[in-house]
Formats: sequence, C-alpha cells, structure tokens
Amino acid sequence: MSMRLKFYMASILCLSLCCACNNNKPAVESNTPKQTARQVADSTRTTVPPTRLFLVVLDSSKSYKDHTAALQGLVNAIANLGPGDQLILARITERLDPKDFVIIDGQWSTNKPDEEVFKPTKNIAEWQKRQRILEAAWQEAENSSQKLVSILEREKTQNTAPLTDLYGALEYGALWLKEQPSAEKTLIVLSDLENDKGRPTFDPPLKSLDLRNIHIKLLFVTYRNADHWTRLESAWRKFFSNAASLTMLDSGRSPMAMISPSKTPRTLQHPFQIH
Repeated sequence: MSMRLKFYMASILCLSLCCACNNNKPAVESNTPKQTARQVADSTRTTVPPTRLFLVVLDSSKSYKDHTAALQGLVNAIANLGPGDQLILARITERLDPKDFVIIDGQWSTNKPDEEVFKPTKNIAEWQKRQRILEAAWQEAENSSQKLVSILEREKTQNTAPLTDLYGALEYGALWLKEQPSAEKTLIVLSDLENDKGRPTFDPPLKSLDLRNIHIKLLFVTYRNADHWTRLESAWRKFFSNAASLTMLDSGRSPMAMISPSKTPRTLQHPFQIH
C-alpha cells in the first residue's frame, strides 16, 4: 500500500471519529424561551448614580402632632417617583444613632434604563425592544412603590420617641447626602422643628452646615400662631441660606410640594413621529 493511500485512509478514519463525537453531543433546543421585558431591561441597564435622591427625615417624637398627616403625604407622593429615583427614609428620635438613623426597609430605588434607550430610532423592531425595556423599568418602580407604602403605613404607629434630636439628625443627614453620588439631592424634613434634646427650642442650631447643591424641604411644619410661623420661617431661612433651595410649608400646603413627578417618560417617541 502506497504512502499516499495510507494517509488518505487515516484522514477518513479521523473524520469519521470526529463526526461520531459530534453526534453524541446533546442537541441544542430550538425552542429557547425569549427573554422577558424585565430580563431585557436588566441585561441592558448600566449601574449609574440616581437621577434624584431624596432623604426623608421624619420626626418620630410624641410631641409632633402632624406625624400621621406627614406620613400620609409621603404615601401619596411616592407615586411621583420613577426609574432613576432613590428615596431613603430616616427617623428623628431622642438620640442620634447612625446605626438606626436610616430605616432599612424604608428604601425605594430603581435604576433608569441606559440613555441609549431614549434615543430616537426609525427602526420599528428596535423601538419595540426599547419600549419593553422602559415598561419593565416602570413596572419595577411601581412594585417598589407598593412595598414602601406598606412600610409607611406601619410607621404611623412609631411616633414614640420622648424627645427630638433634630440638630443631630440634620447634621448627620447633610453629611450623608454630601457623600452620595446623584444629579439632584433633596433633604425633606417632616417635623415641627423643635429640638428638645437639652433646652427645648424652635431655633436652628448655631453650627452651620455645608448644604451646597442640596435642596431643602421643611414640610408639615406645625406652629402655634402667625407670629410663631414668622419667627420660625425667618430663622430657618437664614440657617439654610447656603442650600440650593429652601421650601418651608405647613400641613395645608405641603402635600403638593413634597416630590415632583418623575421626568422619565413612559412612552418613547414613535418612529412615525420622527421626521
């Protein structure tokens, strides 16, 4: 047998063995389920800082008369949160303890889809894919809202603190916010603004805080009479003068001012609308 023939037969044998090995491999199923909208959203989403960050500091003392009304206002405002927002709930009690300052369950956070999703496209299939991603992000936001609402309902019975360490909560809250990455930061204080750890007073602390780039909202503020409100507003506006903005309102005007609606759209621009 010639050398060339031997080489040819050996090649055929090797090819046969390879085919046999491949035939023994498990077949790939052709009916692989399609990804759900949630899975598509998760796979295309990037981890980015929240667009808006809200730190809500709630007065949990017995003396705060609008505790229940403030929580109900927050419950109603949760509906304005959307993909890319983050909300953290914290308590003001008789003594600041960083370990217990933030209510662990009282956190609301969802990621916003990647910016590529919001870019106009004339491709119908691509638009449909991006729309599914956006709908999944909004569904996640609504699920988070439902969970937080149930937590806030339980919190209505937690106003049991004998005193209010308002100063400690403001200082720690400002420091905490400064460390967080976010495009827009807001400190929402739900309190009568009385600090009664030590000598009871409605005056702001003497120590100033670095509140640059932080929006301040003092909401559901209780007061005794018109003169009391005037003194409160004058003193606290001076204290928060270096903040990005200050909103100070009583219970009657607070509900509409707590959280503005999310700017994340629910529907993308349709390809037929692109000229």
